Amino acid sequence: MRNTFEMDIEEFRRLYYDQNMTQAEVAEKMGVTQKIIFHFMRKNHLPARKAAKRYQRGEKNAAWKGGRRINEQGYVEIYKPGYHHTRPNGYVREHIYVAEQMLGRPLKYYGSGDGRNEVVHHINGDKTDNREDNLLVLSAKDHRKLHNATVKEQVDKVLLKRIRELEKELQEGNEKWY
Repeated sequence: MRNTFEMDIEEFRRLYYDQNMTQAEVAEKMGVTQKIIFHFMRKNHLPARKAAKRYQRGEKNAAWKGGRRINEQGYVEIYKPGYHHTRPNGYVREHIYVAEQMLGRPLKYYGSGDGRNEVVHHINGDKTDNREDNLLVLSAKDHRKLHNATVKEQVDKVLLKRIRELEKELQEGNEKWY
């Protein structure tokens, strides 16, 4: 023998559509299961509302972890929609963001493959360590030299060159204040 659940359709509309109760909440109020409410709605051709929790992005999503993740290459990415280096998914590599904040300007970019483009190097080699004192901004050409260096003297030469360039930039910047 099949149990039948009868409920006034107007009462259901008031609870479900007007008061925005979920099917589970209506079921609890009526002392039945959500499945019975679902079948009642189908039988009476009552459309279900779009679930409020679906398609939520960013902080509204239950799986939100603060907008910080590690990508396939091992770099930390942070959620910064609208930032000029942001990818279509709203994320930017954290070391680039931190370096640009330190510099107070975007990294220099002259075109794809140009050795003058500025890149960010992790001094200690840890791609997830994005502290300011672990990041070094240098040209793509110098960055390649740094990674290809096989002896300590070559590494020191590249780093010393960049230190001199930074000192010159600081000196030129200080002259503008006088």
